[in-house]
Amino acid sequence: MNNHEDQEQELIFKQLTRHFLQDQLEQLKGNKPDKNKSFVYLESTTLNILLVYLLMNMNVKNRNESVNSSTIDSVPEEILEELNTVINQNKDKFEEIINQLKDGT
Repeated sequence: MNNHEDQEQELIFKQLTRHFLQDQLEQLKGNKPDKNKSFVYLESTTLNILLVYLLMNMNVKNRNESVNSSTIDSVPEEILEELNTVINQNKDKFEEIINQLKDGT
């Protein structure tokens, strides 16, 4: 049942993404001026968290697929080490935040 729910959730996400992209393309084709002049500022910690989240989702997806060993070999070891360092740092920070929240401080 859980697998069915995962597939349904993934299908809904794909449909929403497709709809969003179609809207964006139509806006660009029509040369409609963008009424929304907002922007997003992300500092390094937030960007790291976002990257880790995306990488974690890739890892979950890759567990269900077979990974070609040549793909893994093509990633430089320095990048893998740096990613592991960032993941561990963020994990430690998250655990610290969770502990502070549990302690009520």
